[in-house]
Amino acid sequence: MKSALQLAMFSALLMAPIVAFAETPGLDPEVAAVIESARVAGLPVSSLEAKAREGAAKGVPPARVAAHLGSLRVDLDRAVTLLGPTAAGNDREALLSGLAAALRAHVSTAALKQVLALPPALRAQAAWSLADLVTAGCMEADVLTLIDRAVRGPNPSTALHAAVTRAVTLIGQGQSPSLAAGYAAEEADEPRGPAWAKDNGNGNGNGNGKDNAPGQQKK
Repeated sequence: MKSALQLAMFSALLMAPIVAFAETPGLDPEVAAVIESARVAGLPVSSLEAKAREGAAKGVPPARVAAHLGSLRVDLDRAVTLLGPTAAGNDREALLSGLAAALRAHVSTAALKQVLALPPALRAQAAWSLADLVTAGCMEADVLTLIDRAVRGPNPSTALHAAVTRAVTLIGQGQSPSLAAGYAAEEADEPRGPAWAKDNGNGNGNGNGKDNAPGQQKK
């Protein structure tokens, strides 16, 4: 009787990981195993889960999804190493995800260390801003300048969001990424409006009343 009980307990232990993976609805066991491994390692898994569900919805073979998640997991591991002792805090998951996205975009560790030197409330947002704009084609030095200028004011988070949005909008309108980042940085640094919104000589201080932003000038 005792050996039968021990055998049953041993079988239950062997089956436990499979049951745990199966509890993640809609995911293939191979995919779920990668996510569970990251979770056990203390990594944020929300981004991995989102990618897994996206792949499943598109009909991507589970083996390819699992391989992609494994690559993302490597980026998260690198982000943890980079973050080091500053890993604690309410922004940890968002910050690690942002750092991993930036590393995936080939942002240098030197640039990311500048992001980590920002106040804690801004680090995750700045990391994601760097990742998004570098992915869009901007040079990391231009994005760092944009971030630096945007966070100087009294509402740094709002200003940074506006600057990134402006740069992305200009890129979408056909402006080169470098110029788009530069214009957005100037706009963030201009307390009374961007440099391109100057009086054109009619004396009312707002030009001709039209939006003469870069990419929208009169031809």
